[in-house]
Amino acid sequence: MSLPSRPAEHVRVFTGPAAGNGADAVVLARSCWVLALITEAYRGGPMVAAAGPLGRFRGAAVTSDDLLGLAPSAGLDQLAGFRHVFSDTLIPQLAARTGTWALGPTFTGSALIKADADLIAAGLLIDLKTSAKKPSLAVTDLLQVIGYALLDFDDEYRLDALGIFSARYAYLATWELPALLSELAGHDVDLRTVRGRFRDLLHSCQA
Repeated sequence: MSLPSRPAEHVRVFTGPAAGNGADAVVLARSCWVLALITEAYRGGPMVAAAGPLGRFRGAAVTSDDLLGLAPSAGLDQLAGFRHVFSDTLIPQLAARTGTWALGPTFTGSALIKADADLIAAGLLIDLKTSAKKPSLAVTDLLQVIGYALLDFDDEYRLDALGIFSARYAYLATWELPALLSELAGHDVDLRTVRGRFRDLLHSCQA
């Protein structure tokens, strides 16, 4: 097996919607599994890497076939199911949003606090959830997407709505950003002003 060709760096921000990845579905799923393991090791450090599936390769030469072979059948089945849900449920709901799309976007404020979102589709910021819990609105999830919106200090992505997609239940909840902020605050909220205050708060925490 060979890894899918590496996309151009600018593919993370593009004019969407766009065609999907044309790589072999199984190879793509195996590649995603490997990337998830590498991400886990990067975030958790050497001890996490050594304790996980990557630990078997410690000190040994590793080929792409070795890495692609790490994905278990059950994991591949789950990834196939997720891909079906995204292609049949989420993408059709976003197809009419023509404009700037971004995958794994970071923000101006990400320089002050590490944060990267999952997806922005022409002004709609979406956080993707794969939890097996029944879909419900947790306060922390809502605050998470609001925090992303506030970190876009320069309004680079022209955000006008927020969303949370529960992949296991194929459910997308969305809110208009200005209306959501005003409802939570109990009064009209100016997004630019709130972003400025949030930036000042983050600067003060680093002082």
